[in-house]
Order: sequence, then structure tokens, then C-alpha cells
Amino acid sequence: MGECFLNRLARIINELSFEDLRLIKKDLEEGNIERLINKKITHFRKGDEGGVCPICHAVVDEENDLVFEFGHGIRKKAVFDAIDCLEYFLYKLKSQKQNSKKEELE
Repeated sequence: MGECFLNRLARIINELSFEDLRLIKKDLEEGNIERLINKKITHFRKGDEGGVCPICHAVVDEENDLVFEFGHGIRKKAVFDAIDCLEYFLYKLKSQKQNSKKEELE
């Protein structure tokens, strides 16, 4: 990867014309860019590339993914790229449950 994302974005912006910048700013103010980004994120989570790890945000390919399904009634699914991310997720989930139980007892 090497290059910082913000540097890549700055390089792209520097190449744009005044008119393109004006149009992008308008789309940004109207929420169009946010919708576009959210659509792409949803695409990653649902699928073709396997998903995005919720811990490190790496793109997960279907061949090397770790899938964890959980929940009562409505099942939830999380896709992880490595065991350490899955372990961290389980640790945080366990901590949340323990904190919830402590709050109920108080």
C-alpha cells in the first residue's frame, strides 16, 4: 500500500478542473458522495469480494475468510480476515455481555 490514503485523495483532487471541483462540492453538500460510499461499503459487506473485516477494515476474500454467525432470533454474520481479528471481536463481545450483566445487578 505504502502511500497514505489522504495523499492519494489530495493527488486526485489536484488533477481536477475547477468545474469538476465545483460539481463534486455540490454532490458532497447534497449527500450524494456519502450515498455512493455507503453503497460501495454495502457491496463489500454483501459480497462479491467476500466482505470487509469489521476490526481492521481489510477486504476479505472468500477463500481466506472466517465467518462468525451469532444472535438470537435474527441471526447476524461477521466476516473476518484473520484469527486475531475474530479473537478481538469475541473478546469485545464477551466484555459487553459482562458489562450488561453487571448493570442489571446494580
